[in-house]
Amino acid sequence: MKRVSSLPVLIVFLTIAAFSVSSFSGMADAEAESGWQRISRGNYTFQIPSSWKEDADTGIWAPKDKILNMGRPKISFHVGTIPPIPGKNQEGLLAFYYGRVPEIGNNVKKCGMDGFFVKIDARGYKHLGLILVEEVGPLKLLHFFDCQSPDTEFSKQQETFMQILD
Repeated sequence: MKRVSSLPVLIVFLTIAAFSVSSFSGMADAEAESGWQRISRGNYTFQIPSSWKEDADTGIWAPKDKILNMGRPKISFHVGTIPPIPGKNQEGLLAFYYGRVPEIGNNVKKCGMDGFFVKIDARGYKHLGLILVEEVGPLKLLHFFDCQSPDTEFSKQQETFMQILD
């Protein structure tokens, strides 16, 4: 993934989820790998398997046979921003988004922003994620990149998720 602009995008998706990213690359200047498609949304560019498609109403990508008419597909990738909420610190914003505070992993610096990995198991799903923190004046925007899978299918999806988030 690569950040392609410095303007903040306030996309609010009020879903209960989480996500993971391994490293941002020069994706904005490169072609997608064979079997993958390059997607640009907001300020970021990333790859997803070419067999996945976007649900236009939700901004969620999933295998074509897993897209639902309503709600988040069981196996999916979700991108957005958690906006500042008065009275909530970073931990409070993560709890608001995920339903509780996720396990926080290694710190990273990507796209000129500090960030960190998160993971959480909730309601029969595992989530891997990356949060990038963008400071805009006194405000902190938390950009999320979220992959989710049912617990029982996570080991089969983990490699795909890491490649999406690479």
